[in-house]
Amino acid sequence: MKNTLAAAAVCLSFLALPVTAQAGRDTLIWNAAENQVAVLKGPSQRLGPDYVVVHPTKKWTGLGRYQVVMPKSALRPRAKGGWYTSVTIDEFPHLRPEVPQYFQPSGT
Repeated sequence: MKNTLAAAAVCLSFLALPVTAQAGRDTLIWNAAENQVAVLKGPSQRLGPDYVVVHPTKKWTGLGRYQVVMPKSALRPRAKGGWYTSVTIDEFPHLRPEVPQYFQPSGT
């Protein structure tokens, strides 16, 4: 029984990983200036498989634990690992939130 629970916990932890992490790609997101701007959290539960949830880096946006959704098409692989995004630092606060909260700078 104990081994079965341990095996189930290991299997569930792999299912919870973002798709990109399973493919061996780093979850860091970089902009064209080579600044780390966000961390990829995984697919969006609210908007579907064509969108991913990202956590903007506090250094650049100051959004704290605010997670936003961006289209997968805004990301492209980075040769050094991770992802590049065409979304600018100024646009991050205006992306839709994954979980609607009282703080919604985009007004949606």
